[in-house]
Amino acid sequence: MTQAPDFWNDPKEAEKHLKKISSMKYWTSAYNTVRKNFEDLQVLFEFYEEGEASEEELENQYNVTLELIEDLEFKNMLGQQEDPLGAILKI
Repeated sequence: MTQAPDFWNDPKEAEKHLKKISSMKYWTSAYNTVRKNFEDLQVLFEFYEEGEASEEELENQYNVTLELIEDLEFKNMLGQQEDPLGAILKI
């Protein structure tokens, strides 16, 4: 759609589409990062079972993977339409 010759005829609409694409790229990129780290954890666990990796290495990879998953879940909780908007907090 962005390759269409008339894409930029309506700049505001084009900007909306580009923001949507950017958001989708973020989620797919974050998912791929989590998936890669999880696969690394699985491989490291196999090495650990064979005695080729230490428990410390396994625990470090587990913590990194868990943190990435928790970050992605948190961002998903803040995935409503209004969440990217700014806010004013008055105490």
